[in-house]
Amino acid sequence: MATTSSFPALLEHLANTLNSISEHSDLSKIPAAPKDGISLLDAKNELFLSYLQNLVFLITLKIRNSYKETDGISESLEDSVVKKLVELQLYIEKGVRPLENRLKYQIEKVIQAHDDSKRIEDVKHSKIHGKPTQISKQEHSQIESDDDSEDNATSIAPVIQDLQYRPNPTALIPKTSTFVEKSEGGVYKPPRIQATSMPTTTRREKENKKPMKSATIDEFINNEMGTAPISMPSVGSTILGGGRTINSDKQRNEEKERREYEERNYVRLPKESKKERAKKGGKREAGYGGEEWRGLEDGIDRIESLTKKKSGDRMSILEKSRKRSKTNEETRVHADIGEHYRKKLKTLDSGRRDRGRK
Repeated sequence: MATTSSFPALLEHLANTLNSISEHSDLSKIPAAPKDGISLLDAKNELFLSYLQNLVFLITLKIRNSYKETDGISESLEDSVVKKLVELQLYIEKGVRPLENRLKYQIEKVIQAHDDSKRIEDVKHSKIHGKPTQISKQEHSQIESDDDSEDNATSIAPVIQDLQYRPNPTALIPKTSTFVEKSEGGVYKPPRIQATSMPTTTRREKENKKPMKSATIDEFINNEMGTAPISMPSVGSTILGGGRTINSDKQRNEEKERREYEERNYVRLPKESKKERAKKGGKREAGYGGEEWRGLEDGIDRIESLTKKKSGDRMSILEKSRKRSKTNEETRVHADIGEHYRKKLKTLDSGRRDRGRK
């Protein structure tokens, strides 16, 4: 009974509250859609408002379902809300936005016309009642120029023509459509295209042909021809192996980096493996006699590699080069030379014998 008696009282209290709210609220402050507005913008606002309402409703459902177990009704309701959101987004992206881009110029013209008419009405109202309105200097100068252009009689606002801000039908034509212009004689004239040259790689090829900088030459120039002070290693500290090898700047820098890393991190780096030592041993900086004889040693090594006997060959390349085919003429010439030498030797021996007899 308590429930039935309290329900009518609750309805009466709700009705009184709504009446008091409607009396105290100012309905004139609520913005309403203009009568002569742009229907595209009205539709855009309605779509955005509906999208926000559905989005808030979906968030509310998510929060409500997080506190309790979901059932089939709530899941179907969420699916319907998501579908509605997708539909509204499709209307906005595929319907409103392309039309707004095409009618952008016309919309700006209509808004500008509305601003002009409103400004002119405010100026007329201020002149009639004698109350100056707050307008900018640019608007004031524009209004004065309009007034001066008219007669010295009463200032009459310019009348805006109905077709002054009409839409441009050519703007609605898609850009993909092409029109072939025909001349009066019916001869086809192709469109003029600006001539372009093919890309070339001449600059890149020139840069590749340039000789690369030598680190040895740079080091020599810095050490011998430079006037700036340079820290040099101690005398004899770069000579290794009894004068057979020396430490280059690169090796000294590597040793310095290795030493600094060990001192900074308090660790010992592993020593070089046999393979690394063998690689470095094959690339000696200097041989017997120091750097001055390095070029001679490289030349000897190159000759040795050229004349070296290959595995599987019975004779070396040098022996193959010496094995030439001898012709009959060559053998005859060599035989004559040998015979002449033997005759001369025999004559000399006979003279020696005669001198001994005397």
